[in-house]
This record gives sequence, C-alpha cells and structure tokens, in this order.
Amino acid sequence: MAQIRIEIGDPTVSPVRFDEDARLLRDDLDRLGVQPASPAVSPPASAKSGTATLTAVIVAVVASPVLTETVKLIQSWVSSSAGRTARLEHPQRGTIELSGMSRAEQRRLVDAWLADEPGAES
Repeated sequence: MAQIRIEIGDPTVSPVRFDEDARLLRDDLDRLGVQPASPAVSPPASAKSGTATLTAVIVAVVASPVLTETVKLIQSWVSSSAGRTARLEHPQRGTIELSGMSRAEQRRLVDAWLADEPGAES
C-alpha cells in the first residue's frame, strides 16, 4: 500500500476558515475511502508567517484508481480558491505542487504526474 503526503495551504484566509476548509477536504477524502495513515499536522510555529494556514496529512492509497481520484479531489480543492496551494509527495512518482497556475496548467501537470507509472521504463 502506497502512502501519499498531502500538504495544503491558503494564506489568504483566516486560520479558522482554513481549518474549516481543511476539515471539509478531509471529509471528502474519507468519502473516497482514503484513510489517513497519520494525523494531520501543522508546521512548527517558526515556519508560519503569522497564520496557521498549512497542514499536512499522509494518506494510504490502495490502488491506482483511488490515487487518481484523490489527486483530482486535491486539484479541485486548489482550483476552487485563488490562494490555495497543495504539495503532493508519492514515494515512486515524486512531488508535484499545485499553486499559482491556471486550471488547464494544473490539469496537464496532474495528468502527466498520474501517467508516470512507477517502475515503467522510459
């Protein structure tokens, strides 16, 4: 079972609003059947720029279709508000960051990342 680390942030909203948004995202992940492999964590206080707007969760992803749905959910979450960011780390696929780009650019980046099958020869 692979694990994917998801870091999300939104410096444009209050910490309370961000916590609500992050909780809703975690609820959506639960509905996909994605289970947290560890609890959500916030970075150390020294890493914050005045607001608690970054959280990370490591989720267990059982199969490729679930990975695809998980990543598409995160992409949709980022696209729904201009200040949102996400960084996804997968042990075999590497890392992608979704922020500061159009939906079309995000879609191309996500599609390429998902198409890069671990263990496939180039």
